[in-house]
Amino acid sequence: MQGYANYPGRDRIVLYENAAELVREKLARKRKEPRRVYFSSSSDAFQNVPAVQNVSFETMRALLEAGVEVAFLTKGIVGERFIEPFACTPHLTFAQVGITTLQGSLSTKIEPSAASPLQRLNDIASLTRVGVSVTARLDPLVPNVTDTREGIVPLLSALRRTGIGPESDHGLMPERRCLAISAIPGRLRRRKNDQHLGSPSAAGEGRRYEPVAKE
Repeated sequence: MQGYANYPGRDRIVLYENAAELVREKLARKRKEPRRVYFSSSSDAFQNVPAVQNVSFETMRALLEAGVEVAFLTKGIVGERFIEPFACTPHLTFAQVGITTLQGSLSTKIEPSAASPLQRLNDIASLTRVGVSVTARLDPLVPNVTDTREGIVPLLSALRRTGIGPESDHGLMPERRCLAISAIPGRLRRRKNDQHLGSPSAAGEGRRYEPVAKE
C-alpha cells in the first residue's frame, strides 16, 4: 500500500520466496497452532504473476495441511490449481472476492490491475461449487458511478447465479491468534530481482503483465 513506509513503488512487487518454508518451520515449533491466517489486508495473494501465485499456493497448502484455516480477500485470479486443495478442505477455507461492477471498461478504470468481472464471477462459482464459504464484497461503491440501480441490480443477479448472496460486510478479519511470519527477523528471503511490472494488458477474462526493464 502506498501509505506504508516500506511501499516498494508503483508497479513493483516485493516477493519473499521462502514464506512457505518458514510457515512450515514455525508451525512445527508452535505448541498451539493459530486458528486462522488471513491473506491479506494490504496486498493480493492472487495477483496474476506466476511467482506470486507460486508462493501463495505453497504457503496456503502448508497451512491447510497443518489444519490451519485460510481466509483471503482477492480481486485477482484464483487459478484452477488452488481449487483442488480448497476442495479437500472447504471447512478450513474462507474466501472474500471484491467486485463492484459488471462493466469491464469501468472495472479497468477503477481497478486497473484486477481480474475482469467475469473472471471473478467464475472464481466465485468455482469456490462455491467445492463448498468453500464465499463472501462477495461490493467495494468500492463509488457514488453515482457503481452504486446506481442500473449497476447494482444486474450485479446482484449475477452473484446469485454463482450460488451465493452478495454482502458488503467487511467481516472475516484475522483471528487474534495469527501466525506472524515477520516475527522471524532476517529469515524471510526477499526475491533477488523484484519484479517490476508494466501496464496490465488483457489476457482472456483475466489479466497478464508484461515485465519491463528497470531504468
